[in-house]
Amino acid sequence: MRTITHHFMHNTAELTLAIIEFLQTDPAGLDAAEWTVWPHFVRVNRQALTNILASMPKPAVVAVLAEPHAIFLLPFADTSTSVRARMEHERQNQQGFFAGKYAAMHNTAADSRILFGTPARRLEIPYPIVAQWMSEFLMATPWTILQHTIKDEPPVRFRIRGPDRKWST
Repeated sequence: MRTITHHFMHNTAELTLAIIEFLQTDPAGLDAAEWTVWPHFVRVNRQALTNILASMPKPAVVAVLAEPHAIFLLPFADTSTSVRARMEHERQNQQGFFAGKYAAMHNTAADSRILFGTPARRLEIPYPIVAQWMSEFLMATPWTILQHTIKDEPPVRFRIRGPDRKWST
């Protein structure tokens, strides 16, 4: 049985990597893994991938590929005008859904925290980091936010649906 650890998220690169790790079908050993980043086919370790995510031009599309430890990164600026317009439309939908749903839950404090749980860890993410992530990254995976009332936990959960059709906790 895995021990669940509790972490605090500090930036959008860390959140993106946590989501990528959750979406991988075989999460064993991800911390030490070598990652393949498409379309440039570079192989990097976890820290280098975090640095790439932090420093790459944004907004960007992030796609988790079927091959373990493989992802696709594409800045919007590297696409044609028509593709960029469609991507921007999707990003605006993502931002609008998040902001509207968050506000409907009567959560407005910018210092509030959002919980993202995976089988291995529970991540507390400040609201501004999730809002910034919504503006920087676009991922083609189902996600939602839900309100919950578990004592001593943030009042909002950020949930991602994995390839096995199961939702993060």
